[in-house]
Amino acid sequence: MPVFRARYVIAALLLFMVEAAIALFVHDAFVRPHVGDAVAVMLVHCALRAVTRLSAPVAALCAFAIAVGVELSQYAHLVDRLGLGDEWLARTILGTGFDWRDFVAYATGVVLMLLLDRQAGRA
Repeated sequence: MPVFRARYVIAALLLFMVEAAIALFVHDAFVRPHVGDAVAVMLVHCALRAVTRLSAPVAALCAFAIAVGVELSQYAHLVDRLGLGDEWLARTILGTGFDWRDFVAYATGVVLMLLLDRQAGRA
């Protein structure tokens, strides 16, 4: 049976708009790389919760694993290896610059999302 959780769809859409705004309008050394990465993990978490029956911890773990996979693909220069180095969409989605600090941002996003999820469950 399909799952559709409206509050997570709304949250994912809002987080997507935040991500788009950061990508388009913020060009600094903190918000764009670090806050953007934390928000990205939160977005994936909400998208997973919107359409699956995954629990919050499992969705958070999956979101973190996806982010780590993307980061490791940056370390391996996957975009270039696939011949997509000139494609702005591939470069935007997969990224091109490995940074170990991104793992901290991903973990921060996961923890924040779990806290927000728990708080929303109490409301």
